[in-house]
Amino acid sequence: MREQTSDLSLGGCYVKTIATISVGTNLRVSLWLGEDKVTISAMVVTRHPEVGNGIQFLAMLPQDRNRVRSFLESRRVSD
Repeated sequence: MREQTSDLSLGGCYVKTIATISVGTNLRVSLWLGEDKVTISAMVVTRHPEVGNGIQFLAMLPQDRNRVRSFLESRRVSD
């Protein structure tokens, strides 16, 4: 599934989608941050039918965590 994220943080994100996933579902999430792809173990923590899902990040490699952190910091500077 390819969807748009919002509210990205080191702890998770929100995925806007009409086809929502049940709370408690474990996921393997791939995020494209510019040219960098990071893969994260995650779990669905909220479900809003026909709106989206809240996703909690459970585990990611240290280099992927650093990429997410750098991406977030770069977005903060440009806002």
